[in-house]
Amino acid sequence: MHGSDRAAYAFAHVALRAVLSRVTGVTPDRLRFTRVPCPCCRGPHRRPASASVPGEFSLSHSRDLVVIGKDLSREDRGGLGRPGA
Repeated sequence: MHGSDRAAYAFAHVALRAVLSRVTGVTPDRLRFTRVPCPCCRGPHRRPASASVPGEFSLSHSRDLVVIGKDLSREDRGGLGRPGA
């Protein structure tokens, strides 16, 4: 991994912790992650998952772009996305 790729990877994961901390109210250092097992080989190389974070989320990064997605279903909105809010 090149230095710029390493920096982008680190930035993406710090940003993921910051966003998920805001959504869940769990401090970034208390968030624990694992990987969803591959349905074919059961290896830990699919999307990230966390017992600290209800619902699903995803992380994608490419050079200078980072995208974080979070499913805000009714059960886990944590005060975000409520109608009229």
